[in-house]
Amino acid sequence: MIKKPSRKRSESTPLGENLKRIMKERNLSMRVLAGMAGVSVSSISDWVNNSSPADLQKVAALAKGLNISFSFLVLGVHEESKTDKLTIDDLYDSEGTPLEGVFRISAVRLIKKQRK
Repeated sequence: MIKKPSRKRSESTPLGENLKRIMKERNLSMRVLAGMAGVSVSSISDWVNNSSPADLQKVAALAKGLNISFSFLVLGVHEESKTDKLTIDDLYDSEGTPLEGVFRISAVRLIKKQRK
């Protein structure tokens, strides 16, 4: 008989804490989260109660459904990619452009601000 690896419960995980907070802020039930992730309600309950998820692809699907990054959901860490803030210099490789020194333009990607 092959034993499945046990999913250990830790004292507190960012995933569990983030799920609790998101459920409260957005007034979502475990049933709704389970539908987004494609898992059972008992799996969501386990995650909320700090059990490690068996399938990270399901957690990624949940993050996508909640419109947040996977790393924020699992680790509580906001990602800031280099493409979030670009300058004209980042867009063009040429040096000594005709407008150099006259003005500087920056382009910022508009991102929905995450609630804390």
